[in-house]
Amino acid sequence: NRVGKDGIFSFFDEDFRPDKTTITIGEQVTTIPEAAFAYAAIGAITIPATVTQIGKNAFYYCKQLATVTLGHNDPNNIPKLADITVFDQSWMALKNDGEIMVQSNEFATALKEANIWSTYASKIKVIGQ
Repeated sequence: NRVGKDGIFSFFDEDFRPDKTTITIGEQVTTIPEAAFAYAAIGAITIPATVTQIGKNAFYYCKQLATVTLGHNDPNNIPKLADITVFDQSWMALKNDGEIMVQSNEFATALKEANIWSTYASKIKVIGQ
């Protein structure tokens, strides 16, 4: 994977090898662009606190995506979702057991009340609880 000068994550074929089902995005990334992971066979992704925006259809049709871990801890720094389609047609949207893991109860509460994130309120869980 590569990060452009503007902090936007871009991907190359080696990022989606069949054996690579877990991805950790680097701290230098600030934006996950539209359709960045669309159709990828990832099962889990960790998004650092530096990410402030997640684009439309970013995880579209990620049928195996079961866990999204957010490194964010500040309730005033919730990453902005482009729209409801971010997780459209993914495991997260289609199954009841997907998880969005967060660092603290305070952040979990804020995320559950945030625009669009509230759609996934039942999936938001605090790590270690």
